[in-house]
Amino acid sequence: MSKCNVWIEVGDVNYQPGDTVTGTAYVEVDKECKCDALTIKKYWATHGKGNCDSGAAESLELFTGLWQPGTYNYPFEFVFERTPVSYHGYNINIDWYLDLRADIPWSMDPRGKQDLILEKCNDDRYSADEVAGEAHSSTELTTQKFSPYILILFPLIFMLIGLYMLIVNFDIIFGGVFTFAGAAISYKFIQSTLAERKLGQVKCELDINTVKPGDEIKCSITFSPKSKIKVNAITASLIGKEISTSGSGTNRSTYYHTFHLNKKKMSPSGHFEKSDYVTDNVLFDIPSDAVASFSARNNDIVWSVEVDIDINKWPDWNKTLAVVVID
Repeated sequence: MSKCNVWIEVGDVNYQPGDTVTGTAYVEVDKECKCDALTIKKYWATHGKGNCDSGAAESLELFTGLWQPGTYNYPFEFVFERTPVSYHGYNINIDWYLDLRADIPWSMDPRGKQDLILEKCNDDRYSADEVAGEAHSSTELTTQKFSPYILILFPLIFMLIGLYMLIVNFDIIFGGVFTFAGAAISYKFIQSTLAERKLGQVKCELDINTVKPGDEIKCSITFSPKSKIKVNAITASLIGKEISTSGSGTNRSTYYHTFHLNKKKMSPSGHFEKSDYVTDNVLFDIPSDAVASFSARNNDIVWSVEVDIDINKWPDWNKTLAVVVID
């Protein structure tokens, strides 16, 4: 049986979006060897605490046929996409790779691998329309992960399972845990609705939700109480967070890591009379080294502004506003 070795050589390992990766794939055989396909693939993949995600795969077929003893070289080139850039965080890492594979019949396929680094873009080579389209895709992918119907049914299922265990099986421990968990989640969903019985309709928004590192974002809040209330505090927080999921089914675990937190207190607090007009806003600076938003099946890098109104002796009002950071 012939011996076949393959490897990759590239001119550089550091690139920016839009750059062209040029290199050469090498093959060395010591005997006559048939190859059904010599292919090279460029792709990104995650590694870390969560399950592996990958994407943006692009393949080239470099050769098909018969090799005689000797060394062969095949030039190739790829153009880098805009995202995702390489990232090394706490639970999530994103890297780019070149993977060379020779499909040899009746043999283990020899493979070669090369790591690449995609850096942030240092210029404005992309138009505003391209940036807007990318931001829309990122937001859409994140919001499609959870259907609102699932969010409503999930706590109800917990409560029904708990009640069944309590009533039918007389299982106080597990029945109580499931019932309490379902009730707690349900309360979380209706908490802001209860708060608005005192606050009235709360308008909370961002002036923009798609930003670049170094940009400024404004969060504003407005409400008019339906009755006399005391507001202990109104806070807004700019949060950057890694969310990674490992395992599946009953062994599925989700890990959270907050890598950025900037909490600010908004000025309107204290006693308010019915129909008072309450309004304020707060500014946040997006860090100059902010990592771009990222969304995949098991790994996410998310930015948001979380607003909380602490009402004295009444459920708090809170809202999370999504922020998309692009490179």
